[in-house]
Amino acid sequence: SIWSEIISVAIVAPVGEDFNEFGKIQNMGIDATCVEPINGFKTPSINIRYEGEKMVWEPSAGWDKWDQLVGTEISIPAHFSKAKVLHVLTEKEGMGETRMAI
Repeated sequence: SIWSEIISVAIVAPVGEDFNEFGKIQNMGIDATCVEPINGFKTPSINIRYEGEKMVWEPSAGWDKWDQLVGTEISIPAHFSKAKVLHVLTEKEGMGETRMAI
């Protein structure tokens, strides 16, 4: 990946125990060792289908516990404190991601 040639990129995120995208993330040169599956949660996703030219979005399993999942705090590794940039992606009001970064 071009990113891994320029800078080191890692993701810190709580995900459902069914999350299976680690290979895709690592193939992009991104460190996924801090993507932490949380027991008791499924990773929410959206199924997209078309009815003629209309796109229909259908939520899959996992959305019923979305607020609890995004509110889950996980450990940010100590070596991240030396990062030149820490970009915090938040869902809803910021919840767990913001508390983890502070």
